[in-house]
Amino acid sequence: MELLTENSYKFAVRMIKLSQYLQEKKNEYILSQQILRSATIVGAHINRCKYTSDAAERFAELKSAITESYCVEYWLNLLVSTDYLNKAQFDIVSRECSDLRAYISDNINKFKEK
Repeated sequence: MELLTENSYKFAVRMIKLSQYLQEKKNEYILSQQILRSATIVGAHINRCKYTSDAAERFAELKSAITESYCVEYWLNLLVSTDYLNKAQFDIVSRECSDLRAYISDNINKFKEK
């Protein structure tokens, strides 16, 4: 769980920097806020897992984190489709999002096995 928490935090930091880039360099203020919100909520759900002893609540938080990661993916696709991100930028952050979702899924599977 600690690795997941660390990875989600790093992802949120990267998305904060992406949001800043979009606002400062691309003058984009709407989608940048949407992706910022979704990306940081992924980490918030994961962080909440550390502070609950209820397995069902932890499971629900992880499921919510996965759902929100698909929202991040949606915003990323919109950003690349509208040329706010180039393909190389998109590939990097999209891969990180997919990797984070895989970590979340692994943790969900661990809960299911218990």
